[in-house]
Amino acid sequence: MAKIGFIGLGTMGLPMSINLINGDHKVTGFDKNPDKLSAFQRAGGAVAKSSLECIEDAQFIITMLPQSSDVYEILINNKVTTNSFLPGTIFIDMTTSHPHTTDKLHKHLSKINIEMLDAPVGRTSTMAASGKLLIMVGGTKTTLIKAEPILNLMGSTIVHCGGAGMGSRMKIVNNYMTTVTNLVTAETLNLCKKSGLDIDLALKTMRQTTATNGHIDKSYPARALQNNYDPIFALELAYKDLQIGIDLAEKIGTPTVLGKEASKVYKTGIDKGLGKLDWTYMYELLKG
Repeated sequence: MAKIGFIGLGTMGLPMSINLINGDHKVTGFDKNPDKLSAFQRAGGAVAKSSLECIEDAQFIITMLPQSSDVYEILINNKVTTNSFLPGTIFIDMTTSHPHTTDKLHKHLSKINIEMLDAPVGRTSTMAASGKLLIMVGGTKTTLIKAEPILNLMGSTIVHCGGAGMGSRMKIVNNYMTTVTNLVTAETLNLCKKSGLDIDLALKTMRQTTATNGHIDKSYPARALQNNYDPIFALELAYKDLQIGIDLAEKIGTPTVLGKEASKVYKTGIDKGLGKLDWTYMYELLKG
């Protein structure tokens, strides 16, 4: 049984932490939302009074937070030192972070002899609950082997993307693609409807060609086409990830023509107060 500190018990983090509890590990958790802490405690978790308390006596520390600056705040702005950790502690950041922040975290922890993996996830909160996430890992193979028994309780597919920061880069590239194709899907389905096509037939047809994508297969049938915009993935989070992708591309000199145009549309939705809705709300926004 491992001692695990879990910081960030949100839509994804809570079910992930519960899977660790159900795997017979001692999990101490922290979140700023008292309702999330209560749900975590009911599942058998021990509640910490602060994020720093989660770090104490933990063999594995997992962060699953809204953005990379939150992780940076915990580790660097709080001046966490070697004495804050047990010897041999492994820090696993599962936040969708800016790769450059991830690089800084790796360097900071390396200086104080703490091993780190960046391990953001793919798939939905439903799959988080069933332990079937896809986990994209950056870090050494040696550290990954040590952490695999923990990661396997949260995900069914673990991809070692390379060294430090490569898990974060893989997640950002993946989300760049999906945020842009979300808009293309919304536009296309509106075009289908206004052209008089049967939407179900259009989806069935596109699934058999290179036009298919995850939105056609899953997102839109589950949300937009059911007129259900309860967030599986909030529009504002999609915008945040897209902006990280654009920023990463600018720093390495790669064009993001479609990404920049898509960003304007997401920003329009946020400015209209739609940021908390599911990202497939683009279907409504683009009806014209």
